[in-house]
Amino acid sequence: MSKLVDTYDSEEHKSLNRKKIMMYRQIKELEMEFDIGNINNKDFTKMRIELKKEVSEIIAQLKSK
Repeated sequence: MSKLVDTYDSEEHKSLNRKKIMMYRQIKELEMEFDIGNINNKDFTKMRIELKKEVSEIIAQLKSK
């Protein structure tokens, strides 16, 4: 049973890491879109704050494991 729990925790950890990487990519893409003028400052700021909040939550989950 312990091995099963360890496997689950490991898979959950991998999943959270993938989500974290994906969120960082989204932030980078958002910054590029802003830099080329496709997104206005207000929308950029709002979206960036939301993405960074999500990343922070994922990091907190990873640290608690």
